[in-house]
Amino acid sequence: MSRIRPSLADLSSDYDQDAFPDIQNERQGSPPAVLVSRAKPPRILSTSTAPSQSASIRTPSATKTKPKSRFALEREQQQREREAASRFELNLDDIDHGVPPGTFLSSLVRDVVERESGVAAPPSFEQQTERPRGATGFPSSDQLPPSQASFKPPPPRHAGPSEQPSSDSWGEVPSLLDSVSKENEGVLASMSEAQILEEQRSIRESMGLSRGVLKMLEERARKKATPRPSQQQQPPRRRPDPATTSNHPPGIPKTLIIVEDDEEGSPEYIRKHFFPDEPRNANLDWMRTGPPEIPGRPVPTFDLNGAPIASSSRSADLASKSEHHGSSSSSFTLASLASLTASAVSSQRSTALLVLHRIISNESATKALGGKVSLERLRIECAVVAGRAIRDTNIGVVAQALSLLAFLFTSEPRQIKEPPLQKLEGAEETPTVLASFLSNDPFPPLAAQLSLGTLPRPSLLSILSIITSTLQISAFNFSPVTSLLLSTPNLLEALSRRFIAVPWPPSPSSPPPCPSAIAFLTLLSKSSRKAAKHLWEKKLVEPSLRFLAVLPWELGPASPLVPSAKELVLETIALWDSMGRYGLGTGLRTQGANLIDALLRGSAGEEADIAEAVLRLLAVWTTAAIDPHITGHDIIWSHVQEWGEVAVGLHSSLLENDLKGKTGLLASTWALLAEWMEGSKVNKSWRGEQERKWLHERLGKDFAPGGKAFAIVTEAFHQLSVPNAKTSEAKLERKAGLVVSALRLSSAYEETSTPPTPALLSLTPADVESALAALVAVTNPSPCVRNLLISLLPLVSSASKKLNHTLDVLVLLGAGEEVAARDLSAWVLAFAADRKNNVSLSSPLLPPFDLEFATNSKKLQHFVTYAIVNSSRGRVVGPLFPAVRDLKLTASQRPFASSERILTANWPMSVLDELLRSATSPAFEKLPTGWDGSELDLVRAALATMRIVQASHTTRAKVKAPVIIYDLIKVFMLEKDNLTSATPGAETDLFRDTRVQLLMAGLIEPLTLGRRSPQVVRTAKRLPESTLEGVSSLVSSAPFYQLFTDLVGLYDSTALSHTLFAQVILPPLSMDYPIDYRKLLWIDYGHLLRTIQVDVSDAATDHETNDDDGALASFLYPTETDPSVLLAYGDALVSDKVTRTTTPFLYLIAIHHVAAHLFSHPESKGATISGLAKAIAKKGSAELLKDLAGYHQASAEGEMLAFPPGSPFVVPGYEPGPDGEPKSPDERRAILYQIKQMRLISAGMESPVAKATMSGVVGFGLGAVISVMNSAMVFEDPYRAAQHAGLTGMQKNKLFFKDLGKGAWKSGYGFGKVGALYAGSECVIEGYRARNDIWNSIYAGAFSGAFLGRKSGIKAMLLGGAGFAAFSAVIDTYIRWDTVDEDA
Repeated sequence: MSRIRPSLADLSSDYDQDAFPDIQNERQGSPPAVLVSRAKPPRILSTSTAPSQSASIRTPSATKTKPKSRFALEREQQQREREAASRFELNLDDIDHGVPPGTFLSSLVRDVVERESGVAAPPSFEQQTERPRGATGFPSSDQLPPSQASFKPPPPRHAGPSEQPSSDSWGEVPSLLDSVSKENEGVLASMSEAQILEEQRSIRESMGLSRGVLKMLEERARKKATPRPSQQQQPPRRRPDPATTSNHPPGIPKTLIIVEDDEEGSPEYIRKHFFPDEPRNANLDWMRTGPPEIPGRPVPTFDLNGAPIASSSRSADLASKSEHHGSSSSSFTLASLASLTASAVSSQRSTALLVLHRIISNESATKALGGKVSLERLRIECAVVAGRAIRDTNIGVVAQALSLLAFLFTSEPRQIKEPPLQKLEGAEETPTVLASFLSNDPFPPLAAQLSLGTLPRPSLLSILSIITSTLQISAFNFSPVTSLLLSTPNLLEALSRRFIAVPWPPSPSSPPPCPSAIAFLTLLSKSSRKAAKHLWEKKLVEPSLRFLAVLPWELGPASPLVPSAKELVLETIALWDSMGRYGLGTGLRTQGANLIDALLRGSAGEEADIAEAVLRLLAVWTTAAIDPHITGHDIIWSHVQEWGEVAVGLHSSLLENDLKGKTGLLASTWALLAEWMEGSKVNKSWRGEQERKWLHERLGKDFAPGGKAFAIVTEAFHQLSVPNAKTSEAKLERKAGLVVSALRLSSAYEETSTPPTPALLSLTPADVESALAALVAVTNPSPCVRNLLISLLPLVSSASKKLNHTLDVLVLLGAGEEVAARDLSAWVLAFAADRKNNVSLSSPLLPPFDLEFATNSKKLQHFVTYAIVNSSRGRVVGPLFPAVRDLKLTASQRPFASSERILTANWPMSVLDELLRSATSPAFEKLPTGWDGSELDLVRAALATMRIVQASHTTRAKVKAPVIIYDLIKVFMLEKDNLTSATPGAETDLFRDTRVQLLMAGLIEPLTLGRRSPQVVRTAKRLPESTLEGVSSLVSSAPFYQLFTDLVGLYDSTALSHTLFAQVILPPLSMDYPIDYRKLLWIDYGHLLRTIQVDVSDAATDHETNDDDGALASFLYPTETDPSVLLAYGDALVSDKVTRTTTPFLYLIAIHHVAAHLFSHPESKGATISGLAKAIAKKGSAELLKDLAGYHQASAEGEMLAFPPGSPFVVPGYEPGPDGEPKSPDERRAILYQIKQMRLISAGMESPVAKATMSGVVGFGLGAVISVMNSAMVFEDPYRAAQHAGLTGMQKNKLFFKDLGKGAWKSGYGFGKVGALYAGSECVIEGYRARNDIWNSIYAGAFSGAFLGRKSGIKAMLLGGAGFAAFSAVIDTYIRWDTVDEDA
């Protein structure tokens, strides 16, 4: 069966405007003359571009031909190059001054094509074999006979004032639509009805058309088939005439200047074609590919130097419809420059790239673009255009493109952009200059240019700059540049041949080597171990040996090559050092032994920076020589044994001379000695006993108190201990490096085994603690400062102070310090688990019973270690001072590392994330052998350890309030029957555990209003980052509102009236959060308001301590303005959902906002406020009306808040004393402790268990008394006297007391059971309903009666429940009856 060919006639109704108005205007009712297929709306940017595949005339498929020989293909290629060279070059000045009609018509028409929207494609030099062309320049059709190859020219049009009819006679273009329609009609005629239905079904399935879409299209077709009266009176719609909207150059047919369409699928495209009667929506302009079109806005125009030209009368909407040939050759718009970059003329392409380079480098030009967003968009477009231009065959174009790219990347900010933890499905990547550049696969053409070397030297250096900059930027945004560089054939080899493997010293005819090329290899080796191994295997490191053969001081002081030689040596040493930190390239020790020794001897005097770099390299090689298995025995201990003597000699020489400018050299010397001493312990007998003795003989006096080295270290130490804001980072780095090297040498010299050796350097505990306190306060400490902090911690003598400093240092550690983070966290957990340390940890803020739960804190170590490893995103970063094991495990080096801290301040709670996903968590899949624990043990240990962190006196480890509340939310989300639980199928949630609740209460208590300072009015809103929403955005891709919705739903289903749960729900109700949170609780879950029985002083907030006096004000100001929420406040007050006694905090919020609109805001006179006032006056209680009328709250900034109305709101413990003085901290803690104990006792007495127990005990006693009274009467019953006949008095008494006991127990048990059942059920029902009325007694009586009669059947249960309920109602009514005062 023949398949129906798609026709444009089927889609013509979907367009409201004609594509070619000048051609089709006079052919209404007939099919279009030219069949054009395009993937996107056309954009005419240039009239001198090669034909695009996006607009082509349908041609039959080409027939198979015999393969051509290589010589024939070469001849065709030469012919195409000649044709490309002879292409028509358009002169802008000629067009501006006018061209006689028809002069260049045929050539011009032949080159005008439609182009896809977006960035212009590079010119193509390959042309297809041309077919005979007609007068219009369009190729003749092969599907129609020659008699139909043209159509009659259209009738002459009435020209306007600015439009003259063209003198050219246009040939007729064959109409393919008629042929397609006839063919389709023939196929349809030969098909049966069943075949037609089957064909329709297949078309619907292939195009994905649903029934709803088909109905919509049929409805549109029916509406269009029936013209409206307004349409019959108005002329047909058509596209605006280009001649009326732009300065049209003479000599060009106006029918070929096609107005640029909106991009297909864009909002404006959909509006024009499907909803033409709807007005344009300006809110959708952000979805446009370019900046929003503002009618009348001047278009930025630039001259040849990139400077902006004064705004012309042309506006954005007119300029978008014209192309660049309408302007002068000395002025350019961005659209015209984009067109010229794709021109067929090399000079135009080169000029366009040059102007773009000058625009983005000109500050005045960037201001004319309209902001940073427009500038960044232009930079991205320039990266795309220049990335394509580097493949150009013209050297000038390539040179300009390289210059533009080099400026783009060197001016690109090196901002660290961490990749998201979780990427939302369907989320688009933010376009960047680097990503746009890499989309063109630019490295192969750059490698080709380096291999050929035909470009000028500056252009080749630009290639080096581009490659280096892309690699530098990738270190901050984790782009895959390294893998692209390694996979590009011949790129690194060509770069080495061009810039490194050149003669040194250079000859007059050879270019000099480039130190930047060696720096690039160093940076590439730091990116990954794979890259470093690739460089070593490709032998790209060894060519740098030549730069050590002729040293800088051997060239002579007057040689101009000395600065370059010094830089080459430093970069070479840096490259070897980077390779050595992977355990690679250590074979250079034997290859360049003499060169390195000469370099060290010659640089020790004047070239301190070179000597310092060499010593750092030797320290790395010494570490590698400790275990030769790591390097494959490329370097062994015998190769480095002599360096100890070299370092000691250099140490003595430096101390004898002036140290000015050589502190870094002295620090490198001590660092080398430390590594040499560590290696001696491994590779020498008795753990290097002889080496230790020798070192003590040579250095002992210098490091003893009063020695030169001791004086230098203590002076630097004291400078670090005194905080000074004026101290530069470089000076701080030098001092820290000197001290940490001395401490490492002292630690390496110390030995505890027999014979023991004390530390080489001793510092006082006071100096150590002062230095720690000063250094942890540094805003952004460097790796050297952090290593100094790690080295100082073992010197702290006090256990409690060491704990505080350790917690501070833990949150400062960064990439490369994972091992230290693991060891320090393990020490903290072991310290907390040891019961002997409870005395030093206990404080008024940390009761002893909290410390008992920390005994299982060691079980957290596995999960903390997993969090440390996960923070590096699977990339082991080499430390500043690597150990032997680090050389084997290092995967990358700085700066190719995450900028985030390894651990956050709430690191003990990291186990909660793994518990929430325990079924899929890798941490649970890799539990160590012998690990035994349950979810309950982990949660208790995490909360107890977090209590220790919270109560510690730290500087940097303070946990923010939103973080604590967010972690507590995770605890409420946990269930006890997780997969790893030791007690599967547990009955309750984890938060219901008594110990867990005590620990959670201890964490949340410091965040309550009762622990804050007196509350005042604060109207300034917080930033989103300091709220729960900001905390959630850092750890989850899901919005916090979704989590809050789940939390409220969980509270509704499982945790009604749970005080801790209610406290966690309260913070998002403040005015700092969006209104959706308040609507969710006050409207959607309004029935929960009764259960949130939280006092004002117990309400938890997520305000920080620096803003604690404005915590309460965040719930009250600014006043609520949403009508629905105000009505919810009023409804809650009227219906007693919130009352002054049961829900005081929510009552304060509702009273404040309602009273503010009823009395304090005279402008609030809308229908909502009027209805609210009427409802409150009609249904509100007298107490409510009294509170509303008497409510007066502070409103001035800084004024103290008041609650209850008229009295100052003072937090318990902050009341002024009898003499008016505030209470001391000890007095406040004592008051808070008493309040806490009273609340615990009150809560215990009001619990269902306590009430049931008390009622049971009282009922048992009452039943026993009644039984005793009945037993006395029963014993004297004459009917039972015969049973006692013949018994002695003793026997009668024994029988009497036995019956008395049995009766008392039976009666007491019955009364006690009824009392406990009734009192317990009533308490539970009252807590659930959150109301105290007669219905609680009725419900409890019904339940108790039904439960007692359950063994007698349904009828007995109904009768018992009804009777007990009626009896309870009568008794409760009598008790609640208000008696009349007789004295009144």
